[in-house]
Amino acid sequence: MIHNNSWHKVLFIIVLGMFISFFIASGSVEKVFAVLSNKCITKVGEPSEAKTPGCEGSQPPKTPAPACPNNNCPKAVLDEFGITISANLPSEYSRYAWEKLWNVRYTNFDDLVRGTFVKAVFEDPDPENREGSHRKENAIYLRSIYPQSFFDIIFVHELSHFINDLPDPTSRRTDHDGVFKNELEDGHRGVTGYGELACTYENPTDNEKREEDYADMLAYYLNPGVIDQTSGIEGCNRGVVPYANGKYPNHFKLAQDILGAY
Repeated sequence: MIHNNSWHKVLFIIVLGMFISFFIASGSVEKVFAVLSNKCITKVGEPSEAKTPGCEGSQPPKTPAPACPNNNCPKAVLDEFGITISANLPSEYSRYAWEKLWNVRYTNFDDLVRGTFVKAVFEDPDPENREGSHRKENAIYLRSIYPQSFFDIIFVHELSHFINDLPDPTSRRTDHDGVFKNELEDGHRGVTGYGELACTYENPTDNEKREEDYADMLAYYLNPGVIDQTSGIEGCNRGVVPYANGKYPNHFKLAQDILGAY
């Protein structure tokens, strides 16, 4: 006769086996072990609000991205993260994207931007939009001159505009509106110079400034220790690391609430 406790153990083993088999079949072996060993990992498709309370700062160790399977980075980015990279962009861009997305894969970022496209600026049908990187409809458009360090910022920044467009509570847009208006550091509103000024706009509105601050809030959260450099316009960037020395704690905490610990 099997006692009640034994039945519980048998049932647990069966369920665990089904769980692991499912993820192995879906090609997500690494996430299986991350979930089993870390209760703070958000399940795919869950918003950050569903994370276990008290899990801030709990993350698996960061490891370098492996080479793209079969050396096909566009396919790897699409298969693993659901983002389509245009063949008209420099070939190294798909590798940059693969490495950045791999690096942040335990956050909610890739789930929130899944289904988007990354294209070259000259692919935008409107000639007036071909001067700089931007977001339009379900695609971001990038210039073809970026080193990897700058690509990492612009790539996350432009995709973060899609997260801003999501409804509350996923985007936390209402919360960000309050943070943007009320959090000052050294007299500056906005986590970066570009977030404060939106200086690539001719006459930026307050909402345009807020949207650029939102995108930079997430971009520099996922690129810690990097000096602000979103704008190529002289006098727009501050030349400092946005979150250094505990600055902009409300921006940082909000980014963490949206994306999860990183």
